[in-house]
Amino acid sequence: MLCVFFLCLCTRESVEIMLQFQTLGVVSDSKMNLASALGRSFFEFPNT
Repeated sequence: MLCVFFLCLCTRESVEIMLQFQTLGVVSDSKMNLASALGRSFFEFPNT
């Protein structure tokens, strides 16, 4: 019984951690997209 409780606790913790990582991943993804878009436009200007 204790094992089941521990397993449930671990699963809940890992789910919360995964959700946090997912939100962090989404935020960093949008930041990376923004940075790459800015970088692309910055590098395109001198070429034209």
